[in-house]
Amino acid sequence: MNRIVSRLLLCLALTLSPLSLMAMNITVAVPDKELASLLADVPCVTVKPDSGLSLSLEKAEELVTVKDSEGVSYRAAGVEEALNGYLRNKDVCVIKSIAIEGAKRISSDAIRFRIKTAPGDIVHKLVIKKDIEEIYAMGYFESCDASDEKGVLTFHVREYPVVIGFEFKGNKAVDEKKMLETLGIKKFDILNTRTLKSGIDRIKGVYREKGYYDVEVTSSTKPTEGGIILAFDVDEKEKLFVRGITFDGNHAVKAGKLKKAIKTGARRWWNPLDYISDRGAYTETDIDTDLLRLEQYYGDQGYINAKVGRPIVDIKPGKGIYLTIPVEEGQLYHVGQVDAEGDLIVLKSEILEAFGVKTGDVMSKLKVHAGMEKVRDIYMDKGYANVDITPLTREEGTVIHLTLQIKKGDPVYIDEIRIRGNTKTRDKVIRRELKIQEGQLYSSTALKQSKDKLNRLGYFKQVDINQIPGQDNQTSLLVGVEENPTGAFTFGVAYSSLDR
Repeated sequence: MNRIVSRLLLCLALTLSPLSLMAMNITVAVPDKELASLLADVPCVTVKPDSGLSLSLEKAEELVTVKDSEGVSYRAAGVEEALNGYLRNKDVCVIKSIAIEGAKRISSDAIRFRIKTAPGDIVHKLVIKKDIEEIYAMGYFESCDASDEKGVLTFHVREYPVVIGFEFKGNKAVDEKKMLETLGIKKFDILNTRTLKSGIDRIKGVYREKGYYDVEVTSSTKPTEGGIILAFDVDEKEKLFVRGITFDGNHAVKAGKLKKAIKTGARRWWNPLDYISDRGAYTETDIDTDLLRLEQYYGDQGYINAKVGRPIVDIKPGKGIYLTIPVEEGQLYHVGQVDAEGDLIVLKSEILEAFGVKTGDVMSKLKVHAGMEKVRDIYMDKGYANVDITPLTREEGTVIHLTLQIKKGDPVYIDEIRIRGNTKTRDKVIRRELKIQEGQLYSSTALKQSKDKLNRLGYFKQVDINQIPGQDNQTSLLVGVEENPTGAFTFGVAYSSLDR
């Protein structure tokens, strides 16, 4: 086990150890179980049935009174508040001040900000334990404990050392420069265990992209003058790639189509392009995304309740990685009745024709979303830039009835058009190509045509037109352009039925 993990285990052990306290103790008899339970968390109080000093609990008129046999009492709204008030009156376990010892590079104020205990509080072991855990959570300390002497609660910390240098051993496939870039820890940084763990995970990710799926990376520290040397030992093991992907449970959709829907692919020995790309690499990030892609693909084919499980990974030494992805396709759904309701600014038949989803069609999520965008364009062309379209569904067996609920909102006008990124092209040259001007109603078609016209000029490498929402149903437009380098020549031909 490397030294860093050993130190972390030591820290956790210290966190759970009893609080070291030197304060005046009192012994009391407490018949009430609720009160006795609270006192068990106060280290300065010992509960004994035969004690000469007894403590009682009285509840009346929504107030609680804690009172002892000597007549000292305190009344409050809750039991714990009343007990703490009583202990303050007795000056038992009262925190007069808080001190931080051992902090050198990390400021004491930063530590104080993380703890909840404050002067005037009563010492409670559970609260102090949580404070110590909060200090550990900062990630800068290898040990921390607390002590109380004469009312001064002191948190003793020992910081992780400063990283003076790095050593790498066993890394052949990834050079030292790439390892340092990926690690995310720099020279003279304070060693942070969470940052270190994240860095090691990233290094493993780089190796897996290169086919070293089973790589192991361990870390250790070597004391040196002024800090430590952070050393890494890499066991690359065998280079492995995905050699086969199969699906379990797919009956309606062929495996070939499912393979085309995902990024992860098997490395083909006969294809030289696979050997200069990352094809065949197995990474958890890509797999997570691929599972979502598969469910989306099934949803677009009408299997809207399809479930795709985590792949079974079979590593065969000397051969490669073989994946089996479990699939539950579920039922195939079709579209039933299609309707539209709400703020209809054109004939319903025109909206449904633009929507394009018809009764009897396979229920495709992709087609529904694309159809909604076409309906949205109808409204946005007439100035309703904030139109809200919600597809309401009703299931009847394997048939789904669709109703588009439309709220058009208020018409939106163009307040201002700003132009950014042009250093050689004058603003007026750009403005004369725009199909929409200040004061006009918003139109999505006009924006698309404006972007097309600017692109056809040949002056710009990239053109973007974005909305900047304003007030009182107004919006501004930001036309951002990136000009072509001086001397660059581009040629293109375009045709539209509108401009001919």
